[in-house]
Amino acid sequence: MVAHPTISPSTSRSTPSTTVGSKNRYKIKAPTTTNDSGEPSDLCFFDAKRVLRLIEDERYLSAQELYNSILDRLQESENNNSGNNDNDNDNNNKSKNRKRPSSSLLKRQNSTNKAKVNEKNLFLARELLDENEDILNKMEDRCRLFEKAKKNLDVNDDWTHAQTMFGVTTYYRKESDGSLSIKLEGTVEDASLFNQIAVLREIDLTYLWAPFVTSSMTVAHLDKLDTVGWFVVGLPHFGIMRDACFRAIGCDSMYEDGSVLLVAEGIADRPEDLDGDDKRDLNRTRIEDSLRTDPILDTLDLPPPPTRTGNGRMTIRSISAQIHIESATSSTTKIVANIDLNLPFIPPKLLDFIMKRMCGLILYKMQGAARKISRDPITNLHAIKMREDDDFYRRFLLPKF
Repeated sequence: MVAHPTISPSTSRSTPSTTVGSKNRYKIKAPTTTNDSGEPSDLCFFDAKRVLRLIEDERYLSAQELYNSILDRLQESENNNSGNNDNDNDNNNKSKNRKRPSSSLLKRQNSTNKAKVNEKNLFLARELLDENEDILNKMEDRCRLFEKAKKNLDVNDDWTHAQTMFGVTTYYRKESDGSLSIKLEGTVEDASLFNQIAVLREIDLTYLWAPFVTSSMTVAHLDKLDTVGWFVVGLPHFGIMRDACFRAIGCDSMYEDGSVLLVAEGIADRPEDLDGDDKRDLNRTRIEDSLRTDPILDTLDLPPPPTRTGNGRMTIRSISAQIHIESATSSTTKIVANIDLNLPFIPPKLLDFIMKRMCGLILYKMQGAARKISRDPITNLHAIKMREDDDFYRRFLLPKF
């Protein structure tokens, strides 16, 4: 465990505030798979229970691999049973007139007992998986997001270098639909992954560090690494303002490769949510629709799109991020974003130029906000938020480090 200056094991526990509690729609459980390698065991039923625990701990990719191994074993068992049934009659007829030695009979009985135990184990595994079908379907949907995001983050040969500034390298890529994707890479020193997660998760405080963000709000925490947020980007002197609603989910891969994966997509930013000239095809290049069509979003009180002249809602088609731990206080961060500001009155080439030059500043500012937590663990607002949401940061997140 890495001792942390903001929330260390010796710090007294604090009761989560009413604000935090009202935004959390889940119950915190301490992680139970911190030392689970995700490798299959000999028992399918035991592995099925492990899959559910891995999902509970937000280790979706490990859960997916273990789940697939269980399905393979169940399928193999069905195939074997089908073949055995076809040969049962022939084997019985041959054995009627043959007298077996006692040792052979004992071996056959032991083999039969093992087969029965294995059959029961497979039955219990299949039953448990059937009972949790919705959870497993959700896992598979999310794994598709994370696998696609991981692939996109790892590809380097189709990006064009834009600039390197403040230790952050910016690349860009024109997509087939004409939109612009931006890729950022940078190394964070003197700031733990623990603090970076706090900066990204506490959307209420985004306006304090993100350039041009004038307001921000955490709409709801739907799960431990599943947050719905809202923010406003504005240039008041020019009469331009854009807001955005989004949903971000995370996957803990620290045991596997020392990283955390994040995927985000805009919600309530489809054409029917917009007015006038902004009604265009905004669903192109989305990673997946499952994030924005989840019925749970209908229960949230999302801010409506702004309607004043010069105002509107941007479209977050996709954001992927990976924070890879290099040491206790350093990490490498990669971000790939495809965002449409929906500013049809500004020339696209000018918008592309601004995005290429300004996006790197966002990662730089995020790194700075993470460093400030360790430098001022008492009065820093992120540190205060971390103490208020003690269940998440101490009970769930800290044991993972």
